[in-house]
Amino acid sequence: MPHITRLEQERRAAGLSQAALAFAARLAQPTVSKIEQFKLRAPSYQVLEKLARALRRHGREVTAGELDPTTPAVVPRKPRPRKTEGKPNGIEPQGVLT
Repeated sequence: MPHITRLEQERRAAGLSQAALAFAARLAQPTVSKIEQFKLRAPSYQVLEKLARALRRHGREVTAGELDPTTPAVVPRKPRPRKTEGKPNGIEPQGVLT
């Protein structure tokens, strides 16, 4: 199942590019990119707070703690059809020949 950070999810929902969010938060764009790509696993609380404030200005209700990249947001996707084990087309055998 694909994972994205909550930061990326909120940034996209706000309609912002990484550069626009970085500008609004007064951070460098590579910092936003590294957090979203799980390359900066433990950003400081101050960085997360700057991002949360910038997102709140764009209509997103998030806190710094919710942007922690150690808890990824799961992107929903369509469920796959179930496979039946040993039963072609899901049909139960009627009897056993001996």
